Amino acid sequence: MINPKPSDIGRACYYNPPGVFSDTFPGEWGVITSYNDSYVFVQYGADKTSKSTDRRNLTWAVPDKQEQTQCPT
Repeated sequence: MINPKPSDIGRACYYNPPGVFSDTFPGEWGVITSYNDSYVFVQYGADKTSKSTDRRNLTWAVPDKQEQTQCPT
């Protein structure tokens, strides 16, 4: 799950499909174009438009420095 902020517009992320879809669809790389309280809008691959994506299904392509220093609990 990601929690984007304004500076994350243009940042690369990875879509991890939920549940049964993860067996048939490996996921997809994309770039954040905008977000709101409900969704993150991501432009995937060669798509010309962004798709609304649940932030719970996204991870950062490259973690930021704060995420890199956090230890899992």
